[in-house]
Amino acid sequence: MKAHRGDRVTPEDWARTEQMLAAHNQMMADHERWLADHERSVQSRNRFREAHEQWLREHEQNLRDLEWSRKEHERWMQAHQRKMERLDARIKHAIRLAVREACAEREKRRELDEKLMQLAASHILTEEGLRNLQVKMDAFFDRMGRGGNGYPPA
Repeated sequence: MKAHRGDRVTPEDWARTEQMLAAHNQMMADHERWLADHERSVQSRNRFREAHEQWLREHEQNLRDLEWSRKEHERWMQAHQRKMERLDARIKHAIRLAVREACAEREKRRELDEKLMQLAASHILTEEGLRNLQVKMDAFFDRMGRGGNGYPPA
């Protein structure tokens, strides 16, 4: 019941008022606890958000670094590929020169072998000719009946 000015407050009214005041105080305490919990929750979310934003910044930096590294690696690979192509060309050129030199050397050996065969055949013919000449000269000197150097045979 509502008390008006001049009305007396009954003990039941007073008790009801005391109960309502106690319930109100309890609600206020609960509300204060909820506000404190809410404030801690907000602070926790803010810390999480800040940590997350820091992680995102670091992640973005890592992605930029990774992209730079990828491009740098690509440039290095292209330079390496060019060097390998030049090296491959030099090796092929050296092999062609070596093959050409080996062919030329075989041809020279073949020509030298032919010349040696011709020389050996010529030497054999020359020796044969000298033997024949010696036989003819011996026969000639025997027919002349003289010794050597114009002296009569002894």
